[in-house]
Amino acid sequence: MTISRKLLAAMLVFATAVPTLARDESLASMLADGKPWAAAGPNGRKVTLTFLPDGKVRMKMGLMTRNMTWEPTADGLCLIGIPNGDRCMRLEKAENGFVGYEGDTQSFAFTR
Repeated sequence: MTISRKLLAAMLVFATAVPTLARDESLASMLADGKPWAAAGPNGRKVTLTFLPDGKVRMKMGLMTRNMTWEPTADGLCLIGIPNGDRCMRLEKAENGFVGYEGDTQSFAFTR
């Protein structure tokens, strides 16, 4: 009988975690559709970012192109290998795209 209780407890933990995980992953996966996003930082600098479903990112800023990676997080994503160091942000859906926040500070606006 003890095994059944442990299994039930594990199933309950999994069942309560999955909806949150699916919602959060869907925000990152919606961004990672392989189409370019115009991204503007708080300093006004504009870049084009293309998030690929395989975890790669192509960044284009003027004539410069850089390849990076991204990883989903519980509430958004992390950009790995950007010039100023890795950045993780919380994503929120916006009218024409997404807004990324680091803490309470807006870090990027992604639009199309």
